[in-house]
Amino acid sequence: MNKCPLCQSDQTQFFLHLKNAPLLLNILFATEEEAKTTERLNIDFRYCPSCHFVFNPEFCEAKVHYSKSYNNNQLASQYYQKYIDKLTDQLIKDCHLNSNSRIIEIGCGNGYFLSQLRQKVKSKQIVGYDPAYNDQYDMSDVIHKTYY
Repeated sequence: MNKCPLCQSDQTQFFLHLKNAPLLLNILFATEEEAKTTERLNIDFRYCPSCHFVFNPEFCEAKVHYSKSYNNNQLASQYYQKYIDKLTDQLIKDCHLNSNSRIIEIGCGNGYFLSQLRQKVKSKQIVGYDPAYNDQYDMSDVIHKTYY
C-alpha cells in the first residue's frame, strides 16, 4: 500500500530506506543474546507531498507489542534535550509554525517534544498518539494513549 493513510493521496514518494532495523526500538532486553536475535526488517518509508506525512506502508500493528520492557525515556541526556530544543526551533522556523498551526505527532513517546512545541508555538491544535504514553509533561489533554 503506497496510498497515504492520512489524506488517501496515491501520489506518495519514496523517502527513506532503513536496512535491518529492529521491529520495535527502545526495548530493554534481559540478555545480550535476546537483543542480538530480536526480529529485524527492512523498511521503506514514503512521503506524501499533499499532507507532508511520512509513513511506513508495511506497518503491521499486530506485530507491535508494548510491554513493561519498553523504555523510551531519553531525557536523562542533556544532549538529547538540547537536540530537541534545536529541532523544535528549526521546525518552527522552517514550517512557519504559529499559534494557528495544527500539529500531530504519531509515536510521541513521553510527550516531551510536543510539550516543547506547545510551549514555544502556543497552538491549541496539538495532538499526539502513543500507546506507551505515561502522563508526563502535563500533556494528557492532547496525547491519546492509543494507536493512531
